Amino acid sequence: MLCAGGGGGWRDTTTHLWAGKSLFEGPEGGSSCPQALSKLGWATFGGFGGGGGACTAGGGGGGYRGGDVSQTDDITADGQDGISFVHPSGEIFLQPLAAMESHGEAEIEVHLNCSHCQTQSCKRDEDSRLILCLCHNEEVLAPDNITCFLPTTAICFIIMGSNVDLLSHVKLLFVDLGSVLHVFAVYYRKKNHLHAVRVRLQSPEYKLSKIRSSTIMTDYNPNYCFAGKVASLSELKEVPRKNITLLRALGHGAFGEVYEGQVLGMNGENTAMQVAIKTLPEICSEQDEMDFLMEALIMSKFNHQNIVRCIGVSLQILPRFILLELMTGGDLKSFLRHNRPKISQASSLTMLELLHMARDIAFGCQYLEENHFIHRDIAARNCLLTCPGPERVAKIGDFGMARDIYRASYYRKGGRAMLPVKWMPPEAFLEGIFTCKTDTWSFGVLLWEIFSLGYMPYPCKTNQEVLEFVTSGGRMDPPKSCPGPVYRIMTQCWQHCPEHRPNFSTILERINYCTQDPDVINTPLPVEYGPAVEEEGSTVIRPEGSGSMTPLLVTHSMSQDASLQPWELH
Repeated sequence: MLCAGGGGGWRDTTTHLWAGKSLFEGPEGGSSCPQALSKLGWATFGGFGGGGGACTAGGGGGGYRGGDVSQTDDITADGQDGISFVHPSGEIFLQPLAAMESHGEAEIEVHLNCSHCQTQSCKRDEDSRLILCLCHNEEVLAPDNITCFLPTTAICFIIMGSNVDLLSHVKLLFVDLGSVLHVFAVYYRKKNHLHAVRVRLQSPEYKLSKIRSSTIMTDYNPNYCFAGKVASLSELKEVPRKNITLLRALGHGAFGEVYEGQVLGMNGENTAMQVAIKTLPEICSEQDEMDFLMEALIMSKFNHQNIVRCIGVSLQILPRFILLELMTGGDLKSFLRHNRPKISQASSLTMLELLHMARDIAFGCQYLEENHFIHRDIAARNCLLTCPGPERVAKIGDFGMARDIYRASYYRKGGRAMLPVKWMPPEAFLEGIFTCKTDTWSFGVLLWEIFSLGYMPYPCKTNQEVLEFVTSGGRMDPPKSCPGPVYRIMTQCWQHCPEHRPNFSTILERINYCTQDPDVINTPLPVEYGPAVEEEGSTVIRPEGSGSMTPLLVTHSMSQDASLQPWELH
């Protein structure tokens, strides 16, 4: 009854001609079993490494030993697991294990191929990135970069003797001096070559080509993709520098200054398009360049009305530019704070407008969720507005955390990272687990920010206090004057079990219900009677030398600084 089996483990065998072959037999996927093909019309084919399958029941899992098919040939029955676990002592575990839920991990190390070298050993030159053969003891590498030889140095003592002896000594002297001169010639040629390589490495064109080609696959997680497509820096739209004009400074971003500017020729016409321009300082580390380009790469993959659009890049000339859609309304947090109703000044905002801004961000989150992209830092500071007026549209505008997470060394090297603790669910800051339901929790905190008109979440609590409060089951009270149905959406987003949190399609339905509820939309906004202590002072959220979580056009309060502290990921 087996059909469409895959590799079926290492040595598993079957007598059925249509079943998949094991790895030992030369792994081939199976084909449909005759019964399934004739009765159900199923034309199924197995793949490499899977277990065998029954005609209608689920197939077994792949592994060192393939899983068995279901004992019951029923369409609802699952196959058994495959086993691939080997103990460090070398013993193979053939019993199913449940040691790990979620994804596994793999660490990739580069091992150089030194088989062409005479000594079978080599290293990579840090400057030129060339593979150089290594020699034993005091041997010198020949110009062919393969063989080694021992340089000879002669100290010739001319002593009294026959003319023949004298001539032989002179001959020996010239031979040895020739060897020495050859060694020096090789040394100076190599030195001049390395000097030329260093000069070439300093050029922006070479650094850019290096980043475009190989470095992106080694310094960053090679599994990064969006909507099933692997990302490539070659896909970024290059805009000639002559078409770009800087108009005025808007603020300081994660890497350098952010400007308002114009770019010509983007619509096939000679008309100017208004853009925001993120810049990378000319003097920066290679890691900064990688982070800068990765942010452009991530944003270029998105195409949604509620995510800030990447127009293109200008990388050929320093300083490097990323061109983004201009969002004249600034960041959502600052906008909410500036538009709070006060005794002396009524606000133009209404409860319905707050719901519309929340709905805009939920639409953007739904798009990311459908494409299996985890943002990891949904917060008011990272959302931008197209304009300050009533026609405003809110968009997700910063992907600093998402960018950093795709750097492979983020996990491997045990470095410290700036984490937005007050926006993170317990499984994220305790275990480092990030899923789409991480963004659901963060969206609940964003809702609290919106309906509190820009207050800091968990008022008067430090990060450590928030950790203890949330893990013990504590949740924030509703903001002042927050309608009950809106607060219920927040608490649903803050369910302790990620599976119990709603997806963004459900969140959008509940927000739409709120927009049609007269009791919700007619609720007046709370009036602010005086300045809040937690808002005094202003600074940039990102510390010197780090590279994420600074939004496009915004400065932040001192209390925000306190909410984002280095937190060790294990």
